[in-house]
Amino acid sequence: MSRLKIGISGHRKLYDHEKVTQDIRAAIKTILVESGTTEFDAVTALASGADTLFAEIAYSEFNAKIHVILPFDQSAYEQDFDEAILSEFHKWINIAKGTGTLTIHKAGSPNNQEARNNGYLETGKRICDESDAMVVVWDKQPADGVGGTGDIAGYLANNNKKHIVIQAFRSEVQKVKNEFDDRATAQKREYYLMWLVGLSLSLASAVLFSINIGILNTENPSEEYLLIKASITALEMMFLLTVVIIIFKMKRMKLKQEFLYSRRVAERLRVLEKLTAARIAEPDIEDVSNKDFDSKINSILSNEKNRVLNAKRKDPFQPEFAKKKLRDLCNEQISYHEKRISTEGVKHHKIEHFLNTTLIAFLIALLMLLAVEICHCIHFHLPVFIEKLIVFLCMILPVIYAFLEALSFFHEWGKHTEDSKSMIVFFNAMLHNIEKADKEEEIVHIAHRVYVKMDEETSGWKRSLIIKEGPPI
Repeated sequence: MSRLKIGISGHRKLYDHEKVTQDIRAAIKTILVESGTTEFDAVTALASGADTLFAEIAYSEFNAKIHVILPFDQSAYEQDFDEAILSEFHKWINIAKGTGTLTIHKAGSPNNQEARNNGYLETGKRICDESDAMVVVWDKQPADGVGGTGDIAGYLANNNKKHIVIQAFRSEVQKVKNEFDDRATAQKREYYLMWLVGLSLSLASAVLFSINIGILNTENPSEEYLLIKASITALEMMFLLTVVIIIFKMKRMKLKQEFLYSRRVAERLRVLEKLTAARIAEPDIEDVSNKDFDSKINSILSNEKNRVLNAKRKDPFQPEFAKKKLRDLCNEQISYHEKRISTEGVKHHKIEHFLNTTLIAFLIALLMLLAVEICHCIHFHLPVFIEKLIVFLCMILPVIYAFLEALSFFHEWGKHTEDSKSMIVFFNAMLHNIEKADKEEEIVHIAHRVYVKMDEETSGWKRSLIIKEGPPI
């Protein structure tokens, strides 16, 4: 049996370094146990970040051989390294040379960025092909450019290559955004569940009450009859008491306010991520709700803005890259709102159908009740059960209608659909403007308009926003 090979693909920038270290160690152990061996070659391109960290763990803790595959000649490859990390790179290159496991793949030309990216992609694919298993240190986001970790993860999935994905974050913004995304999802699920349980129990109570009045109503009840009626009444009271408890609990927990806060923080950081990557600072906004965010979030917002401004002083603004990041953001939002329309629109259609059906059924029940009264006037009596059933329907159908109306109002499916249509129009207009923009101030102004629009969407209340004037687009 040939010697086991474990490859690596991952981000260069890692925010949670300690956690990634622990996860890489655990992933290697898992692969070794499943493979029934303790010896392996660590296959890596030795980029900074995850690649070098993987090499360190594999070599120092598992006594692995380091097998390096470079996309270009070493001197060309080193152009992508900062001076501060070159010494670490040279260390591993020398170790690989000492064991005869340094390969120059020459997957592309290093003469321009597009060719370099293609070289990284082809090298990443070769590492996958040569490895028996892969460790992927990934934030689960699409690759920023050709050859990124997202592309390699997709290549592995398409080829059914065994791999372990390690969740990683490239910045504090990304990590905190992910935390608030998860928090908002959990809060929304809990809030909706509690609300739906309360509403359902209220409906159940109304059904039991209607059965008591409309059906279990007789002049000469037997003991069994009274026992059934008492049991239904007790169940009705228990349901109502539970509803009261849920109402008090929801008021105390303030889940809706917490959900809105988490959702807004996550969206603010999502846009901030894109702006930071595009080297665009947050707009100067005079906001009547300056205290919407806690000190930690405000600190992150301030730090990222300063970081962007400092970076712009050192390196020139890159219009095409900034436009790409804005296009990505707009396309993500269009995709999200199109999906929202497809799901919310179907729900809205169904609830409208149920409402209309319930209303028609109630009108028919009323006509039937009128017919029963007419029959009584002419001294003709329908079977008792039929008469009681008609009374029951006349009592319960309005309650069901109210339940469906409350459900529709709570979820606001129709409003969500219309809002999403409006957002799609806006982001398509921004995509058009991005293509026409060629000056930095024009691109920045578009980014700020997107920023403000998304902030307005997620705020949940009227906001007064004043953004600095930019060039007309």
